[in-house]
Amino acid sequence: MHLEGFDETELFPLDYEEFLAFEKGAPQTAGFNHFLKAGTLPQMARSGKTAAPMLKNFLQSKFDMPEQYLLIILAIYQTKHLTIHQIYTYAKEHFKISKDWLYKKIKLFIEEGIVIFIEDIYQTGGRKMILFDFAFAKYLATGQPFIVQFDAMVVLSLLKHQGAFKSLGIHGYLTKYRELIIPAPFESEESIWKKSSGKYSLYLKYGVQKVTIVTVANSYEFTIDMIIFEALPFYEWSILDENTDDMDDEDETSLQIPAAHSK
Repeated sequence: MHLEGFDETELFPLDYEEFLAFEKGAPQTAGFNHFLKAGTLPQMARSGKTAAPMLKNFLQSKFDMPEQYLLIILAIYQTKHLTIHQIYTYAKEHFKISKDWLYKKIKLFIEEGIVIFIEDIYQTGGRKMILFDFAFAKYLATGQPFIVQFDAMVVLSLLKHQGAFKSLGIHGYLTKYRELIIPAPFESEESIWKKSSGKYSLYLKYGVQKVTIVTVANSYEFTIDMIIFEALPFYEWSILDENTDDMDDEDETSLQIPAAHSK
């Protein structure tokens, strides 16, 4: 809403800690599993009903039919690097659409926070695209791999709590504090160590000072030369991540990593 004389504040969907406030003492594992299925919409957290019927009602009540078709296309390409022209090309293969309509609709979706494009400092050609709710995207594209859903969960948490970051191609997300966040739900310590050793020169090139691996349940820590690698389960990392809101922003200018999502 744009009201004269009033400031505008961007309201994000629920993060994991806020979602847990609706769980009424549920065990941590059960809470995380419910979060995966229900997503970040407050009405989903408040309801004990199955997610699919509520998401269907949300889709049909909030979006007209062409918008629904477009959202399905976006969900299919969740977390992929895209240009708006590529989205138009993919969309017109499935339903009748005009380029002007699509460009205007994507612009509106960006303004409303329905779709987010993440700038990339490593890969050229498009920006990484994320829908605002990972469960909603999973509902729209039922064959979506778990890693895509998990990747989106991590990005949405970063957007809410860190603000300024960019993607480093397929290698993770680099924050303004030079911390590289890697979504790796089931990677073992041995696997991450082997991959990280091969990418160490890349990390040095982009000034990475710490690497955090976000997992489903694994925890471990090791060091390669001067870089610390720490793995944390998502349910721990997403809550600890809130502490960064209070950090000093002195480094933001020197790192020159602009905000990935702003009004």
